Amino acid sequence: MSDFTAAFFDVNGDGATDAQWADVNGDGYSDVENYDTNGDGASDVEWIDTNSDGVADQENYDTNGDGRTDVTYNDLDGDGYVDETLVDLDGDGVADYTEGPFRA
Repeated sequence: MSDFTAAFFDVNGDGATDAQWADVNGDGYSDVENYDTNGDGASDVEWIDTNSDGVADQENYDTNGDGRTDVTYNDLDGDGYVDETLVDLDGDGVADYTEGPFRA
């Protein structure tokens, strides 16, 4: 598997891996993603397939482990590009920053 690349991140400095990305086929796009921000061993990312095509159209991330979504990526038209990013910077459950579009 010479094309396989992976990255492991300790985002919060606790010594445990919080995020893992893997590009299995070498195309430059992540094929596997896992985020465990609270150290319980479970993924803290919610993938939602809104149009039942087998591809996540919305991804919700709990980046600080408080159980609430902090970042949301939306592919609104199903073309594989992120059309909208919502970020809750202060943890109140309301998006404080919106950006779009960019390639995910």
